Amino acid sequence: MSSKLVVSISAYNAPASLAQLVENVFHYVDPEVIIVFDASPEQNLADGLDVVKCASSAPVRWGHLVPYFVTVMDWLRRTRQDYDYLVALHGDQLFIRPGLAEYLDGLMPDSSYMAHGFLRTDEWCESRIPPLRRFHSGWKRIWGPLFGTDAPSWAYSPGQVFRKEFIEKTTEFPNFDRIIELATKSRLLGIEELIYATLADAMGCNPLRFPEESGNHQPIVDLHRLKMYLDLPTVHMIHKIDMDPEDPVRQAVRELQHGRSAMLDELPSVEFSPWPLDPPWPSKGLSSRLKDLYFHFLP
Repeated sequence: MSSKLVVSISAYNAPASLAQLVENVFHYVDPEVIIVFDASPEQNLADGLDVVKCASSAPVRWGHLVPYFVTVMDWLRRTRQDYDYLVALHGDQLFIRPGLAEYLDGLMPDSSYMAHGFLRTDEWCESRIPPLRRFHSGWKRIWGPLFGTDAPSWAYSPGQVFRKEFIEKTTEFPNFDRIIELATKSRLLGIEELIYATLADAMGCNPLRFPEESGNHQPIVDLHRLKMYLDLPTVHMIHKIDMDPEDPVRQAVRELQHGRSAMLDELPSVEFSPWPLDPPWPSKGLSSRLKDLYFHFLP
């Protein structure tokens, strides 16, 4: 029997693209429920959709999504949902094939957390990921005593996967409420990419990273890369998708859901090639050094 999935979506804008994502999730994933965290000022993005809207949804700043994850996990606990995995999406993702539950079962038999790009901090990582460097800067003073580990971890936020055990462990983890309080107030951009990856390590969840060819990259996905992903059985969800409802990749995925692929058939086949590794970010400029100094003393 297949594992049961719950899918959550953080939505800021673009109701038409949200509606497409909801239809796409039902087509390829068949979740127990879709939960939408509406981060828009109007609070009406989920109106008319077959989803559960988090009652405590509220506008949040981009890159400060800790309330999204906390709210969804709290709702799952309070409503005693029957599920095995929570798949936490952003609004600029889409699925391109079925079978996600079986895929996760195969990769995560002994893990309660998996995310794209998961890594533990080292000098190489910190030179390329400024939020990780700044989070680590205040580790001994602020974060380390709360997490109880030697160093933080990091992962891309879109598409993080949590087993039910992860969510249950947070209720028993010492300092969890204080961690969330500080993270919610933090000015560190992308704080959600640090908090849950580090919690996974601290709680002994045996955190994993998706395979390299997993379909989660920062540059906008184009039709050529979409065709490449379709030839890779490890790719189920793709990121980053242009939010324009008429974007060619969105149109092509709509075609795929209806058994058509004319837009892609005309393109040549493309062998897999990962995005080039990010070069080190400059860390010696005045602005960058001031930010590093700020997060050495404040969360």
